[in-house]
Amino acid sequence: MKTISYLLSSVRQLTGLLVSLGIEFALGIVLTTILHYDPSKHSALQMLVLFLHIFVGVGILAGGIVRLVTAVKQQSLRIAAATGILSTCGAFGSGDVAAKAGNGLAVFVMAACFFVAFVAYGYSLLAVRQTLPKQA
Repeated sequence: MKTISYLLSSVRQLTGLLVSLGIEFALGIVLTTILHYDPSKHSALQMLVLFLHIFVGVGILAGGIVRLVTAVKQQSLRIAAATGILSTCGAFGSGDVAAKAGNGLAVFVMAACFFVAFVAYGYSLLAVRQTLPKQA
């Protein structure tokens, strides 16, 4: 039996991950569309946004690990948690290639991995909220 505190903790975890993914999305759009990231240029604004993008990504990776451990421990939504963390790792790898070479395909793969993580964590949040009692 899942306790209410576990379910509420899961809601907080997943909400934090989704908000972080939204911030990551906004930073990625700024970096690729507005600033037109170029690895050969090193402007202060471009480097600041890239740093923030990486910093938030590390937070998502850490939150994804916590989510996976929680899901395995509670035997709930393990596949969605594993999908989220694997897609986050995929986004990191393709982001590394994109930052070093400015490769458009790597940027696309990074965005696709972001989308998969967003769907995995969004599905998890909806599933957890369905199991919450109405008064919680």
